[in-house]
Amino acid sequence: MKSQNKPKIALVWLRRDLRILDNTALWAALEENQAVLPLFVFDTHILDELPADDPRVGFIYENLQKIHGEFSKYGGSLLVKKGKPTKEICSKNLP
Repeated sequence: MKSQNKPKIALVWLRRDLRILDNTALWAALEENQAVLPLFVFDTHILDELPADDPRVGFIYENLQKIHGEFSKYGGSLLVKKGKPTKEICSKNLP
C-alpha cells in the first residue's frame, strides 16, 4: 500500500490571546510548517456556567469572525469548535 504524502499541518490553539499580528505561537508555526490550522474552541465547561446572552461570548465570536476574515485574505481560515478543548483538539474530525 502506497503511503500518501500529506503536508504537515501545525495546529495552533488560540485560547485567550486572539491577536494575530504579534502572536508568537502562530508566527513560529508559520515559519516551521508547510501548513497551519488555527483553532479556537468554545469551552462548554465555561459556556455552561454563563447566561445564554452573555456579552463576553458575543465579543469573542465577533473577534473570531474578524480573525477568520484576515486569514481568508491569505487563503487560510480559522476553525471554530464547541466542546471540551482536549476532546476537540484530539478529534479525528479535524481537517
